[in-house]
Amino acid sequence: MLPSRLITFFIIICATLTAFSQQVVRIAVTRSSEAIRLQSSRMEIHNIDSVKIDGGSEFRIGLGKSGIAIDGRDSGEQVLRVLSADRIKLGNRDFRGELELRMVAGSNGDEILVVHPLPLESYVAGIVAAEVPQSFHKEALKAQAIVARTYAMWQKYRRLDAPYHLDSSVLDQVYKGVNSEHSAADQAAKETEGLTLTYQGKVVPAYFHSACGDHTESSLAAFGEKQGYLPGVPCGFCKGSIAHDWKLNLSKHELSQRLSSLVKGAVKKVSVATRSPSGRAERIDVVASGGTKRISANDFRRLVGYVKIRSTWITGISESGGQFHFTGKGFGHGVGMCQWGANGMAQKGHAYDQIIQKYYPGTQIRNMY
Repeated sequence: MLPSRLITFFIIICATLTAFSQQVVRIAVTRSSEAIRLQSSRMEIHNIDSVKIDGGSEFRIGLGKSGIAIDGRDSGEQVLRVLSADRIKLGNRDFRGELELRMVAGSNGDEILVVHPLPLESYVAGIVAAEVPQSFHKEALKAQAIVARTYAMWQKYRRLDAPYHLDSSVLDQVYKGVNSEHSAADQAAKETEGLTLTYQGKVVPAYFHSACGDHTESSLAAFGEKQGYLPGVPCGFCKGSIAHDWKLNLSKHELSQRLSSLVKGAVKKVSVATRSPSGRAERIDVVASGGTKRISANDFRRLVGYVKIRSTWITGISESGGQFHFTGKGFGHGVGMCQWGANGMAQKGHAYDQIIQKYYPGTQIRNMY
């Protein structure tokens, strides 16, 4: 018979592993100062103490004087839970089971923050479905599942005391709810369940992007933070992406408007001032009628538009006929796994662990539960 101290220790370990295997993540799916509409076959609204307040198939949720308003009636509650055995429709997205409504302070007054709690593995499958095409090779989908799970766990333990762990947009990882689900994403999550990326024994922010354009960027150059597992590596597998090479024509008038918060007057000339070791732009000089200003390439891309300037790897800038002409490579910040590169590797016969080792050298894949 085991000593009582060992039995107690064994119980604690088992309880810890059980809790770890039942991880839940909390996803911020929207926030609004305007009323929102929830629809389902049948819903119940409870307060923080699990007391039922209302029930029905459709609710208009807004802001009251002292709390969240339900169909124009002030509940006096700052937090409400919406429960359903079916899907809950919010805008053009469906969510399964539960939504949490919180009255929070926004930049322009109070807002309704909608948080969706769900099992981590369900979230991982949703990320795979939303982030990469269903047609991707299964090994690329499995690699995406591992890095999505890793990033989610890293964010969760940074934000344990926050109202939510991750945003559902590109601010973290794109999550579209039930609508984007498909069997290939479910299978990728199931076959990699619990597998998580670590570096020197710690869960890491496993950044990823759409296409690198042949070479990923270092975390130091992109974010100003040196990470040994994100040095920037040659790729050569993402030529299948339509964003491997891109072009943009933008009128001088529109560019001047988009940069107006940083430069004054009409933009006359744009040029890359400095580049990172991978070739991406770091600083950009903008000559305008109100003076010349050097700005970061990240700010330039943000102001012009992340979809228009698809990456900071700007290979050429010219102007003619009242327009600026940009050429570039890749889509996204370029750090970590290149999603189209992962698919290219998988199509060449590489397994998910080989894909991950290429883009995150020196890391280990560990089964966390």
